[in-house]
Amino acid sequence: MICKAYYVRFVIGKLSNIGLAQIKRSFLFVPILIVGTATAQQLKPANLFYDHMVLQRKQAVPIWGTASPKEKITLTFAGQTKETKAGSDGKWMIQLDPLQTSNKGREMTFSGKNEVIISDILVGEVWICSEQSKWVSFRLNLK
Repeated sequence: MICKAYYVRFVIGKLSNIGLAQIKRSFLFVPILIVGTATAQQLKPANLFYDHMVLQRKQAVPIWGTASPKEKITLTFAGQTKETKAGSDGKWMIQLDPLQTSNKGREMTFSGKNEVIISDILVGEVWICSEQSKWVSFRLNLK
């Protein structure tokens, strides 16, 4: 990203010193540079998946993220190895089979053009809790 910004600044800074033909050639190169770097994504799970997380037990668990288009992705966790291929937009999803409860942290490994490891993952009950923000408290005057 720094490379793109620097190149565009360089081209704009040089506009006053070059002719019209050179300006056209320079601006034709900028979109090619930006498109070329935008498609070179690295394998990355979604931000929801991180170290020290808990996955729900006894249910299929979807795991998703992004990668380079058409990249082959392998996910290894809890004795399961699953493979998929990223779509043309770079998005992918893998469904893990139902998991048994574990009290010991495990590693989840994503492999493709690069490798990502998420560590200390437990499997158990996941509860999402919230509170009502408009609770009203009542006082009883018992006299």
